[in-house]
Amino acid sequence: MGRGLGWFTSALGVACVLMLGCDAGEGEGEGPSAAPSSARAELAEPDVEAEPDAEPASEDGDDAGGELVIEVSTTGDDDGPRSSSALTPESLVVDAEPLALPWRERGRVEADVELLPLASGVLARSETSYFEGDSERGLVERPELELPAGGLDGLVGRWPGDVWLTTRTPSEAGDRVELGFVHRSRKGEWVPGRHKYRDRWSGEDLGAAKSWRGGMLVRRGSTLIPVGGRKRTMKIGPRMGKRVVEVFESRSGTVYSISERSGAYYAQRRCMDFPCVQDEARRLPHGTQWRFGPQAPRHQHGLSILADLMLEGNTAHHILHCGVHGWTLESLVERPLGLWASEAGELWLSVAGVDGPSSRQLWVRDGAERWHAVALPAEVERFSVAYVEDGDELWIAARQGEHSVVYSTPASPEVELEG
Repeated sequence: MGRGLGWFTSALGVACVLMLGCDAGEGEGEGPSAAPSSARAELAEPDVEAEPDAEPASEDGDDAGGELVIEVSTTGDDDGPRSSSALTPESLVVDAEPLALPWRERGRVEADVELLPLASGVLARSETSYFEGDSERGLVERPELELPAGGLDGLVGRWPGDVWLTTRTPSEAGDRVELGFVHRSRKGEWVPGRHKYRDRWSGEDLGAAKSWRGGMLVRRGSTLIPVGGRKRTMKIGPRMGKRVVEVFESRSGTVYSISERSGAYYAQRRCMDFPCVQDEARRLPHGTQWRFGPQAPRHQHGLSILADLMLEGNTAHHILHCGVHGWTLESLVERPLGLWASEAGELWLSVAGVDGPSSRQLWVRDGAERWHAVALPAEVERFSVAYVEDGDELWIAARQGEHSVVYSTPASPEVELEG
């Protein structure tokens, strides 16, 4: 794979670097790859950054294919590209009148249990054992069930068929990290996730992301390597910033990314040419102090992502929504504990509340994107949440006296919501 061919600096201070990159993405539903020409480089908007570096030959032996990739930059653009509009956070407004939903008691467990916040599937833990959800019996103890060591906070996916744990091992020098993955097989065993013959990846610029098509993604620079999913690697493609910070993939395979340029983060859908980048990229406010957390895949193309902003020693909580209609950013006062999406597209959000565990709340966003507080069953305060994808139900587990009580309600409430 070729490296940079040289520099050309015009009197206007526009610098173009021609590099031979590689793009193996099938471009699922996003149109064919576009390979810009050198003539296009001279005519392209100089405020757009595209594929910034030629990746080394794939260690996985993939035939990535050749694509001419052009970086266009200008001098003195400390404020970032002017053609990309910024996202303006909107305060999340919740209807204060609690929404009464039909709660059904699913059963009682003597142990103090907590539902694990996976995207879907009912998996719970107590101090001594794990539990699975049963549509007839509620929570059923599974003494034989074991989860991999390494911190359950990193457990992501859909229980039981597509759940993964990422392991990160720093090098002795501390300048590189080694990534590995384990997932639950059909036999209930935890096995390493692989792409072709590899099950470990090392490097300085590595990341991991859940693919909601199934499996995981290793991000190495601007290359995405599927683990346990589709067979071929792909490039993220032209984008606003040079350094890729985060990557998200929807159920349909639509790829979204966060990249950094000139002290700012830019969010965009995967693009194949410069006009697409100009149209799609949106700048996040307040620089590069963002951290991205749990995701809720919505419909086929959308995602909602919990995002924290570290600002002057404080943490401001947000939900970042992306989809075919663009990006929106909602700001929260309360600390989010979990986020789930129903098959019909409703969003459920558990928040800590301002007065400790007893003020924990459950909210739901309807099809018109209006948020509502949810009235909980009597005497429920501290609770945990799980979304049952097969049954299209939302479960909560709450401590009541000497027992943990499990309740369920439809994940898509069939109630009239006054506008």
